[in-house]
Parts: sequence; C-alpha cells; structure tokens
Amino acid sequence: METPSFWIRVLIFILFVALPIYFVVIGSRLTLKTLRFKERAQSITGTVVEIIKTNSPADRHSEQFVYQPVFEFPMPDGSVLRGKSASISSNMNYTIGSQHPILVDFDDPATVHTKGNHALIIGVMCILLGGIAAAFGLSAVFSMI
Repeated sequence: METPSFWIRVLIFILFVALPIYFVVIGSRLTLKTLRFKERAQSITGTVVEIIKTNSPADRHSEQFVYQPVFEFPMPDGSVLRGKSASISSNMNYTIGSQHPILVDFDDPATVHTKGNHALIIGVMCILLGGIAAAFGLSAVFSMI
C-alpha cells in the first residue's frame, strides 16, 4: 500500500491527534476550574431579582431567546449582593421572587452557580472523548509511518 502524501498525513494528524488533545486540555482546564470553585464556594439561598432575556446567538433569523437569572443573596457580614448565574438556558426555569439554592465564591461573587455538576460532567466528557480519539488518531498516524 502506498504511503499517503505529506499534507494528507498532516491533515490526519491535526484532525485525529491535535484536535482531540486540544479537547483533553480544554476539558482538564474546565474540570480543574469547576473543582476549585466547588472547593471555595458556599451553598446559600438566593432570590431571583431579574431575568436577563437575550436573543440566542445560535439562530440570527428567528426569535429564539435565552434566559439568565440574576440572584440577590446575603454576604456573611449581612450585606446583600447580586450575581448573574453562570448558566444560561433556553427554558425560563426561574420566576422573579423565587428562591433557589446557589453556590457562591465570596471572593468573586459576581457569578453564581446553580446547584448541579454540568460543567464538571462536560469537562470529564471532553477529557474522555478527546483521550480516546487521540489514542485512535496516534495509532492511525503511527501505522502510516
């Protein structure tokens, strides 16, 4: 069997090795960032005081909106702060005045997280899928040499 040309090998390397390794790196960073946040964050109850409604960037030709709740919550010293949710959703799951458990890092309270492990799951999935794809890609590249 004839060896593929140099540019085909480069393309295969980029698509099946470099790109999956990039996913592993991004997944690792997201996972570490999420774990560090969860280590520092405190669980408190926040009150929804505003819903930010914006047109979804996914579809510029139709009216499809995404919603981001803004929570008001007490600081340990008793003062009250506001923070936007890190999660944006196409479903408006919150109503103004409703109370929800949130995670807040009081060193950086501008962004709050609703309870759940979405970012952690996404990070771990990027690591796993990227690692598997990179292993197969490396196998394919070395079989061409």
